[in-house]
Amino acid sequence: MCTVPYLSCSSQPPVIPFFRDKKKHEKSLYGAENIASKKKSFVCVPCAKSFTSKNSLLVHMRSHNGEKPYSCDQCSKRFACPSALRYHKMTHPGDKANYCPQCTKSFVNPSTLKTHMRIHTGEKPHKCPQCTKSFYLSTDLRRHLKVHTGEKHHYCDKCAKSFARLDDLKRHLRVHSGEKPFSCSLCLKSYSDSSGLKYHSQVKHEDESPSYICSQCPKSFKHSISLNQHLKVHTREKKT
Repeated sequence: MCTVPYLSCSSQPPVIPFFRDKKKHEKSLYGAENIASKKKSFVCVPCAKSFTSKNSLLVHMRSHNGEKPYSCDQCSKRFACPSALRYHKMTHPGDKANYCPQCTKSFVNPSTLKTHMRIHTGEKPHKCPQCTKSFYLSTDLRRHLKVHTGEKHHYCDKCAKSFARLDDLKRHLRVHSGEKPFSCSLCLKSYSDSSGLKYHSQVKHEDESPSYICSQCPKSFKHSISLNQHLKVHTREKKT
């Protein structure tokens, strides 16, 4: 039985928060040769990846079908595995000693703070070797690389289509379900994706959209005469 605090390997129920930590720990416990010799007899049909246990395969399959059975009891977010949920819970208020000097956010560990700081600095260290794009996170880069490789591991269970990203699959599924969550604020029309709504607004309501913006405040107007009348308010304010 493994006795490392807050960690476990294949010798007891998995509670390790990061997969890479689990692999490193198992190698130190059993030896790299023994770990490598384990037979991976459980194969994923959509992407051909193989695993040493049925449970690992089932968890992996959630990356294809989008299933997220583990929900946070403090917010509405859901996750595919318990370790991801545990790591997420660290982002909620609590004992966080690592504060961001640019905003009010705080973090449990310094590495998470370092990653967060890229939002403020604009640093994108993960560069695509095939194009000029770069990313804040390595996970975003891996997702982007599928565009170049042509991998499409997310399959629609309603038709024969497949997609490189889970978000694209979710968008496609609205075609089958009829869901249209993007509604026009000026009429009753709704759309299955944001691009459809944007196109509708530009074509149907272009003349109705405010185009004259006040230089003194955030207000905007459809007609220049309305803007001129409004500007008199600011003129009176200055006089008083």
